[in-house]
Amino acid sequence: MTWNYRVLRTTHKNSLHEEESFYDIHEVYYDHTGKKIRAWSSTPSSVGGDTIEELHAELDRMRRALDKPILMRNPDGTNTLVEIS
Repeated sequence: MTWNYRVLRTTHKNSLHEEESFYDIHEVYYDHTGKKIRAWSSTPSSVGGDTIEELHAELDRMRRALDKPILMRNPDGTNTLVEIS
């Protein structure tokens, strides 16, 4: 199974009942083909490393998530993610 970081958009209603969006970076896991999303982390990813070099590498991987299409939970109610941009 392969994985990478991806941006996930979540939405909620604010106090004025208007829809607002929020974006986080999550780990996303793919099937053996590397194309179909099988799972993703339930909480946003944090940044850390044992060395500054590891921290740089982790931030680089997260930065690449910003170049990929944004994901969100499928509005049809299934527990899947769909690309929105």
